[in-house]
Amino acid sequence: MTSFEKVVEKGINLALRTIKERYDGKLAYHNSTHTKKVIERVERILKAAGISNNEAIFHLARLAAAFHDLVLEYEIDESRTSKDFPFKLKRRKDNNEEESANALLEFMNLHPTFFDEKDKIMVREAILGTKPHFTAERGVIQETFNQSGPIGIIARVLALADLGSCGMEEPEDSFKDAVNVFLEQFYVKLDDTPITLRDVLNNKKLKESFIDFIRGQKDFINKRKDRLDEEIGNFGEGVRELFSNFDGAVEFVQLRLGEFEKTILIILNFRKKSMKKILIIGASSYIGAKVFADFKKDFLVFGSYCQNKIFSSLIELNLNNKTQLKKVILKINPKIIIHFANYSDSDWCEKKQEKSLFVELSRY
Repeated sequence: MTSFEKVVEKGINLALRTIKERYDGKLAYHNSTHTKKVIERVERILKAAGISNNEAIFHLARLAAAFHDLVLEYEIDESRTSKDFPFKLKRRKDNNEEESANALLEFMNLHPTFFDEKDKIMVREAILGTKPHFTAERGVIQETFNQSGPIGIIARVLALADLGSCGMEEPEDSFKDAVNVFLEQFYVKLDDTPITLRDVLNNKKLKESFIDFIRGQKDFINKRKDRLDEEIGNFGEGVRELFSNFDGAVEFVQLRLGEFEKTILIILNFRKKSMKKILIIGASSYIGAKVFADFKKDFLVFGSYCQNKIFSSLIELNLNNKTQLKKVILKINPKIIIHFANYSDSDWCEKKQEKSLFVELSRY
């Protein structure tokens, strides 16, 4: 590792530690996990574009990715709080990107041997370019792609990577990010703690807002797909191939949206009839785990897992084993069964279509 690479790694580690201390456990989306994923996507894009052999560009882009969300603050609005809506509105402050860029420049100024003024200009442009805008015609679009004139390599790479969860990642992962964006960016409880899916399910207005947001994800994904050639620019086919999951993401949103709506109806019906037992099949999946954890606070809930036992109380259950399935259901005798089990490995699903289809159709 060269001296330059060591300094870059020092900066990346500093940024990740700072973000972890500030935001992990407090922000559902903009935390150290998101930053690490953006750094990884920056590396993938640069390699696919054939630019990774340019050491300066490669490491400056990674450094910019590490610092791009170092400052993430919100303004709180209590004007719409009421008895029926015990939440405050949140809005991102306008200067987050500016403050994040300044923090990176401060770090670079401490190491003048390794960074010149051109480097500082490039990373500052890149971080400022991640600021989001919204238009009805184009949807959510970053500052980098919302302006005229030439776009720098680092700015283009960081902008693509920052929203790259949509398109680059597996549909389930991009859906998780969408849920976490909602939980972070729009509302907060009266005591300024983050909202949870439990709050979403328990409050009519919040629930409606959440469903509208998730429905809007389909439009967000499709508009990003429509702009892909424009945003990729001259990076080439290799980068375009990284963004192969737009259609799968739309299908996944539609599937999970139906599950959320059905879950909400089940909860309402459950409360009306004062039912007692719930069995959640697939309680180790992303949505299943959240519902399982929330329901445990009020109801007698049983959950199953197949491979990943994330709660100690979960019951092992393989849906392909009909004898085991029957035994579990008869033993628990649940009043309601909610099915969240699925295979998240799309390659495996393609190879084992019959088994995959059986698990998916078990929902219905």
